[in-house]
Amino acid sequence: MRSLSHVLMLSLSMLMVAGTGCAPSDEGDSIATVDVAKEAQAAGAIYEPPRGRNGLKPSEFWSETAQNAYRDMQNFPLTDGTIWIGGVELPVLRTPPGSPLKTLIGTYPKAATDLIECALDSTQVIYDPVTGTEIHGWFGLAPNWDTTPIATQFDVQEWLTGCMLARLNKFGIEVEILLEGDTPAIQTDPALDLIVQYEESTVHGNMFNSTKPVTNSAPAFSAYLCRENYLASACPTDQGAAYANKRICDNVPTLCGLVDIGRCDPTTTTTPACVAGAPQHWKCKDGPAGTIHKFRTVGVQLEAPIDKNSCY
Repeated sequence: MRSLSHVLMLSLSMLMVAGTGCAPSDEGDSIATVDVAKEAQAAGAIYEPPRGRNGLKPSEFWSETAQNAYRDMQNFPLTDGTIWIGGVELPVLRTPPGSPLKTLIGTYPKAATDLIECALDSTQVIYDPVTGTEIHGWFGLAPNWDTTPIATQFDVQEWLTGCMLARLNKFGIEVEILLEGDTPAIQTDPALDLIVQYEESTVHGNMFNSTKPVTNSAPAFSAYLCRENYLASACPTDQGAAYANKRICDNVPTLCGLVDIGRCDPTTTTTPACVAGAPQHWKCKDGPAGTIHKFRTVGVQLEAPIDKNSCY
């Protein structure tokens, strides 16, 4: 049963070895393109969703700027109009003057790009008028958001939140990960489990519908995390709690809404945080004393083992 890996972070040393980056490159009419698939194929790698990369800094994700933008973005389609680039008509990212999204792109562009990659699939691309780049989708957890708001799609909001939490990395270094969840876009693949096999944690949350005030001095929403057996065994002293907090929160707990609910596996404790759900997936509680089980949890697995030096 699921000790589904939903890994969120890698050790610093492992990060440096595995992270290849997703740097923009000039293409066509001098339009930079953010396209992880093309880069991976050029390097001869077999790389496609639900595999991906983390590398988003927690300080950017948990910022007032980012969380305000995410809450505003749910109310509108991602695109507004089209533009012709090199003979191809592309949808244009909706960034009206003064909008929270435009501010986010101007301040923390990766915090915006990562969300779009989580939402759209690898066949979708939109033009960002703020940076003059093409942003390609990747995980495909909300492919219809290009034309339809997600303000009432709470399941979609939770998948996207889990994807973003999974992509956080204290060091800002891009590391290959595997997302898994009980939804077609990131459904468990036994073949990939053999390649990206190190299970770290499973997360759940909703950054879109939280009613907590958005400030730079308190977390905007609660992010629930349970630690997988591999993480607990790799970091035996604290069973991985410090590792998870470091990756997701960057050791700034006053700004981070991480709620560590303990071990995922109900066989390891008399007060289990999670129960077995659909094949290979956990249903986890909303806190240590919670009784409501969450179905839309996202897990991450690592391709390389955890360096014990990163546990603390």
